[in-house]
Amino acid sequence: MKGSLAKAVLGEFENQLRQALPDFKRMTDKDLPSVCRLYGYKIGESLSLYVQFQTHRSEDSFTVEIAWSRHDLWPIPFMVNPPSHDEAADREAARFRLGALWTSRDVWWDVKSAAVAPAQVKDAVTHLTKEGLSYFSSVADRLGLSLQRDEDVR
Repeated sequence: MKGSLAKAVLGEFENQLRQALPDFKRMTDKDLPSVCRLYGYKIGESLSLYVQFQTHRSEDSFTVEIAWSRHDLWPIPFMVNPPSHDEAADREAARFRLGALWTSRDVWWDVKSAAVAPAQVKDAVTHLTKEGLSYFSSVADRLGLSLQRDEDVR
């Protein structure tokens, strides 16, 4: 995805993410490819949660990765499948595509024009707030922490 379409989709993602998950803030101190934007949220001193928005380099689509770390570090190794909730207590970090939480295929949202961007981004953010937050919450629980869910504060 290039140019004005990439800017429009990224802007839409940032706006919708800010509304749905205001605790996740853009992180600019991590070394990432130019097609990626990273957002983070720290729970206490022992758990950092991440959302990465990534546009495709050659196609008009985007994907979302989620990650967590017990050491405030963006996990470099990418996992195809998320660790189970029980495995989380034994791991230091995990990173995988959001779609792995509800399907076995690699999920990319197609955005052929800026006009369809809001709907596609809304679908991604809806999955993030549903499956993604549920996963983050279970990881926090396994580590003896509490993640205040967005619907709990509305």
